[in-house]
Amino acid sequence: MKVNTMKTKTTAVLITVFLGLSLLASVSCKRDAVSQPANPIGPSSIGVMMNVEASPNTITAALYQRQMTTITATLKKYDGAGQAGRTVVLEVVDAAFNRLDIGYFEGSNSVATRTTDSTGSLRVNNFGPLYQEIAHRGSVYIR
Repeated sequence: MKVNTMKTKTTAVLITVFLGLSLLASVSCKRDAVSQPANPIGPSSIGVMMNVEASPNTITAALYQRQMTTITATLKKYDGAGQAGRTVVLEVVDAAFNRLDIGYFEGSNSVATRTTDSTGSLRVNNFGPLYQEIAHRGSVYIR
């Protein structure tokens, strides 16, 4: 009687794989039911929302006098409470978020750093560019 060693090896491998999968399945199926935490305060309680508005929200490059917009930012916790004493940095950037030296904030600075008041708000004026400062047509953003 001739024994086919290839068939015997294949059968042994299949049995080994089957036993291995059975062992993994028996270990991985010991899962408890999900329970509701007693106190729902978790990491989401540290979330802070920032609302930024500009008035007016669009200005153009002028010939002789810079146009001004007032930037107002408000920081609030998830429950609506204002975040007093927080520092916010504002800068003028292009669409790719590269800092630009076009126009300026109060004090002729390209970057403005302000601290929120007791209600979580801050306000800063931005003075737009003059026409001769613009090399090409495009948009400028404050972030």
